[in-house]
Amino acid sequence: MTLRTTTRRACVAVLCVAAGTALAACGDDKDSASTVKYTDVAGVQVGNATDLKVKPKINIPDEVPPTMLIKKDIVVGTGPTVKTGDALSAQYVGVAWSGNKQFDASWDRGKDPTTFTLAKGSVIDGWTEGLPGMKVGGRRLLIIPPAKGYGDQGQGTDIPAGETLVFVVDATKTAKAPKTDTSASSGAASGISEEQLQQAIQAQTGGQVQAAP
Repeated sequence: MTLRTTTRRACVAVLCVAAGTALAACGDDKDSASTVKYTDVAGVQVGNATDLKVKPKINIPDEVPPTMLIKKDIVVGTGPTVKTGDALSAQYVGVAWSGNKQFDASWDRGKDPTTFTLAKGSVIDGWTEGLPGMKVGGRRLLIIPPAKGYGDQGQGTDIPAGETLVFVVDATKTAKAPKTDTSASSGAASGISEEQLQQAIQAQTGGQVQAAP
């Protein structure tokens, strides 16, 4: 065996090892990309956490819920800051803690976000206290105790009395809200008004009434 032959064989061996390493690395990247990313806050897991083009998945632990309002930015936006009193457009998912069951989601009503006035009397206190300060393009998790949600009255069959609510809210646009009379909408619910929620539930369950934005 000549020195030239030995050198060639050594080079082939090195190339094979390098190729194998590269293929393994590619495989690792593929596996990593296919893994569902999630955020865990107070035991609540949010799947599809950082992709704002995809409806997030909320999974609630079989534990006692927090008693205080919790707000956590999963994705920090880079747009304008959301302020109290703004007309906020958002996509959201709402899940009841006790049953780990979704009761409302703007994602299920099409691609257009829901627009509402972020003010007391228009939406629940958990939203008026939990959403200001986030930025457009961001995604925020809210864990809302009963006193800042539906309280002791509950809502329908999906939200019992004294229920803790969990929301994932994506802020898509915010602007100064036009002046309107909100005195008739004192019974706020689930981020949108009680009337809007009822329409949304009917629409999702095959009713004829379509959800209002």
